[in-house]
Amino acid sequence: MISLGFTGRKHSRESKIKMSLSHKGKKHSEEHRKRIAESNKKRGELRRVTLVCERCKKIFKVEFSKRNRKFCSVACANRIPWNKGIPATKEWRRKQSLIMRGRIPWNLGIPNSKETRSKISLAIRNKMKDPEYRLKVRNNFKKLVKLGRVYSGPNYSERVLGKVLNKLFPKEWKYVGDGKFWIGYKCPDFVNVNGKKKVIELFGNIWHDKKDEFLRSKHFKKFGFDTLVIWVKDLKKHREYVEKKLIDFCEL
Repeated sequence: MISLGFTGRKHSRESKIKMSLSHKGKKHSEEHRKRIAESNKKRGELRRVTLVCERCKKIFKVEFSKRNRKFCSVACANRIPWNKGIPATKEWRRKQSLIMRGRIPWNLGIPNSKETRSKISLAIRNKMKDPEYRLKVRNNFKKLVKLGRVYSGPNYSERVLGKVLNKLFPKEWKYVGDGKFWIGYKCPDFVNVNGKKKVIELFGNIWHDKKDEFLRSKHFKKFGFDTLVIWVKDLKKHREYVEKKLIDFCEL
């Protein structure tokens, strides 16, 4: 009959404390430490897996815990890809599109935290300080609009504001939020076409805050433009208040 010993059972908290106290201060002999090291080495060898480097196709072995490694060395991982700088062909892009079609992104439906949104916003603002990057963004946007990949027309709230402006000041304001008119490296939503250096911005409450309102107004002021910011929540719930703000701003 085979004895199962302590299999399936657990030590009580009291037993664990007693065992801990009994082992404190004890040191293993040199011979015992060598036996432990050899045992761990054999155990590690049994748990090693064989992989193939994605870059040099070399076969290498790693511990089981590192089984997701793609490269055999740091040199292979940091090597410049052979196709860097070579534009992708239409056929390759078509194949990639077919492969990715139907795949659901892992972060679909997971909203970014406030901290993450702040980091993304700060990173984009720092990039936009570079004139070359701003020109690249503008050209890419125009290209996507021409190809029909980006809807450049006004959204529902912008169309509502456009109707209000047209009712109060016929033919004085034009929607330019589709990239038709740039001031520095920013594109306002509406610009006055009646000789006044004034712009109107429509801010959604999800994407903007009071700090954005200040920064936007400060930027346009450098080029001599006065700015009025209308919030979507006010446009929906307080139409009379918005109309009064528009009249006061336009008649100055």
